Formats: sequence, C-alpha cells, structure tokens
Amino acid sequence: MTAVEIPDSVRREDAKAFTKQIGLDPSTVRSLEIVVDGLWVTIFARDANGRVALTDGDAACHRLFIPFDREVGQP
Repeated sequence: MTAVEIPDSVRREDAKAFTKQIGLDPSTVRSLEIVVDGLWVTIFARDANGRVALTDGDAACHRLFIPFDREVGQP
C-alpha cells in the first residue's frame, strides 16, 4: 500500500476561493465536509437584522446537504 499525500496545511485564501467558487459566501460557512456524493455544509443562522443568531450563547447553525451533479452515464 502507498500512503496518500496530505498537505501540512491549506492556505485560508485558497479555502475561501473554493467556497466562493462553489457559490457559497465564506462569511456564512462554519464548516464544509466533502463526501463521496456531495457536500455537507454548516452555515451560520442569521436573525432579522443579518447578525449571527445565538442559541444558549452559541451561534445557531443550519446543516445542509448539497449533492454533486450527476454527469451523463454516471450512476
């Protein structure tokens, strides 16, 4: 077996650029998980004034699943 190469770090600007490239506002994203069939995205919930909503002193969040597009001929 061969070990997969993993970088020691990722530049914050590269992560922000990726987030923007897939159509998300980086300032709203708390976490992003890439899985085999899509993305799990946790975003900050906002109140009526646009501020991050709080629940018991913590930021309220929504966790959403965004599936990958299926290309023609792929299951």
